[in-house]
Amino acid sequence: MNSKSTIMVTGGSGYIASWIVKKLLERGYRVHATVRNKNAEAKIAHLLEMQAEYGDNLQLFEADLTVSGSFEAAVKGCEAVIHCASPFATKVKDVDKELLSPAKEGTLNVLRSALNSGSVRRVVLTSSATAIYTNNNECQVTNTGSLNESNWNSTASVDYQPYSYSKTIAEQAAWEFAEQQEQFELVTINPTFVLGPALSQRMDGISAETVAGFFAGQFATGIPDLYYGIVDVRDVSEAHILALENETAQGRFLLVSEVHSLYQLGSYLKGTYGKRLPVRLSKLPKFMFYLIGPMFGFNWEFTRNNYGVEVKLDASKSREILGITYIEPHETIRAQATQLLTDGLVKLKG
Repeated sequence: MNSKSTIMVTGGSGYIASWIVKKLLERGYRVHATVRNKNAEAKIAHLLEMQAEYGDNLQLFEADLTVSGSFEAAVKGCEAVIHCASPFATKVKDVDKELLSPAKEGTLNVLRSALNSGSVRRVVLTSSATAIYTNNNECQVTNTGSLNESNWNSTASVDYQPYSYSKTIAEQAAWEFAEQQEQFELVTINPTFVLGPALSQRMDGISAETVAGFFAGQFATGIPDLYYGIVDVRDVSEAHILALENETAQGRFLLVSEVHSLYQLGSYLKGTYGKRLPVRLSKLPKFMFYLIGPMFGFNWEFTRNNYGVEVKLDASKSREILGITYIEPHETIRAQATQLLTDGLVKLKG
């Protein structure tokens, strides 16, 4: 892949995809970015700004994961596809309609269009670490005591962590499809909890909501003892492009800088903003999380398997093959907090 190639990026206005589009344009690529509605200017304002700067190198196309053939126009003439578009929701009424079907069938729609194009030679799919595991305690039963790309999520289901299940079945369907054709190679990117500054002024993602919670008093009585693999959105976008450009990049790539607790993230912000941040630096007792967790989408089974359990993750493949030097979590969360404050999406006390 060279910098004169045309790349289709699905879900172009999204948190991760926006950074991918920006970085591709900076490298000289031509980009076909798909959005659900080109008239929703508030959601695509940052893309329109890029379009004003880069002209015809960025073209916007309307496409919908649930509509067969929806990506045919956008993928025409493209040498590669980065498929980021995917449904996300923590509280759903109809799991199949709102999560499973759009994730799986949407992915297959994109792959069919890539195949029909006749020109696409590589597809990079945004999957998730949740396609590798659901619960932090799963690393305790592996031979190495840690999780990596060889692991597949086998504990999520329609009834338990359905979002994780949707990412798992979507990636599995993608690999099955890829194995049945020879036109393009498939690579998947499996990021852990993605944090870091956004390019859009929106608050409709779990990343922004989590960081905003520190400013909104959500942790004024204590911070849940939950551990996550953390990765910066700028590293995630870079990984997609490196997987595109590096012909030796094959298979899955787990992305993680370090495993951190919410408490550690809160301590970074508290150290920066002090008393102006309504956060109590103490760990919330487990029995209290059993009571309040369900209000935030954490059922008792999840609490049993994850509360106070530090997951161990092996991201050596991404470091060695993609050559990523990860941004450290303290820099990531401070950069995101700065962006939220600058955009007026959160406020400090006093």
